Amino acid sequence: SFIASPFWFNPLTFDWNMVTADYVKWVSWMRGHAGGASRSWSMWWSEETSFYSKMPLTSKGWFIIKAILYLTVAEGIARSDLARADTTLNEPIVGVSVMVASIVILFICWWLLSMVEHLMPYPVRRTIGILIAVGLMVSILTVFIEDSNFIRYGFAAYYGIGAMCQVGLLFGSKFVKKFYFIHDLVCGHIIFIP
Repeated sequence: SFIASPFWFNPLTFDWNMVTADYVKWVSWMRGHAGGASRSWSMWWSEETSFYSKMPLTSKGWFIIKAILYLTVAEGIARSDLARADTTLNEPIVGVSVMVASIVILFICWWLLSMVEHLMPYPVRRTIGILIAVGLMVSILTVFIEDSNFIRYGFAAYYGIGAMCQVGLLFGSKFVKKFYFIHDLVCGHIIFIP
């Protein structure tokens, strides 16, 4: 992990309590919605990206070229032989189409929950949220285990979604904020893994 790397050379300075305290602070920063950029990822993101939608169209053109480059990379990865598997040799136990459908349904349930969560008591809302999150994790993991082609598709989707988020950011779409949040959440957890 990036956090542990300095301590390879000086292990006496590593303090696990400090790492866990930093992790707790980081999680509360990611979950915060008010108090300025130092207390909230949401506020920080809004401040950091506010200039994109105000750029002149000629400047936006360079970022659109960057998005096209991301799409080209995504297409190249999707067509490559990276982690290509022959599904005729290894028939999946659970159909990949069933798992992809369950992922789509769970994302729709997550969206519906966000629409009506203010009407639900906290324990019910939290339980449903946990069940949806666990279902998503299990479904996504199952897709990658059942068909290794999805490793390639996942990499391609990362660049494709990155391109769409870049364009959405340029034209003021608030929906892309959720994708950036998930990206930063995953990358942050990768950094904190010891």
